[in-house]
Amino acid sequence: MSSGYATGEYRLRRQAAGRGAYAHVRVVETAPGSSEPADRVHWAVDPADSASAQPARDPAAVQAALDGVADALADLDRIGVDTHGWPVHISFVGINIVDTEPSAVRASAAAATVAAFRAAHRFELIFAGEWRYRPLDEAGAPEDPGVTMSESWMRVAEGRSREEMNRRFVAWKEAAGSSPTDEELRVSWGRHADGGDYWEVLYRPPTGESDR
Repeated sequence: MSSGYATGEYRLRRQAAGRGAYAHVRVVETAPGSSEPADRVHWAVDPADSASAQPARDPAAVQAALDGVADALADLDRIGVDTHGWPVHISFVGINIVDTEPSAVRASAAAATVAAFRAAHRFELIFAGEWRYRPLDEAGAPEDPGVTMSESWMRVAEGRSREEMNRRFVAWKEAAGSSPTDEELRVSWGRHADGGDYWEVLYRPPTGESDR
């Protein structure tokens, strides 16, 4: 990867097992530094940011975010995405009293990290008693089937601005004759290593559609 930085962000807002789940995590991937895993995950939230979780007030959420980033780096390395020496700084963790629990934060932090490395299309969110964000090649394992929240995401539009992404998404819908629901779409935003933005729309086809 070239010098520079990238930003990843993920908001988990779902229902599973009769209860809501919420967490919102933002991370920044910075220029290469130490290759030691323990030196690659950093808490970088502004102590004055009252909208974010903070170590003294929300220790479980903070630890879950740190663990989620570490999970993602390990998974990315395992599936062949080069993360060697790229530190990841957690810059925001949004939680609420009612719907946030540690696994939601951990999964969101993992998803934000994966987004920074532009690999969201190779992962999925599942609920199996707790929330997990895992590589697609783990799907369907008999010992951990989970409740899959995303079976086969595909990138259908992208752009260097939200407007460009939206134009391409509209063109894709017209060409495909498709009107996907909100649950079938995911919008990701990040920052290229050259400093420019990127936006992408990921689509999860209804069961069976991707096989046609």
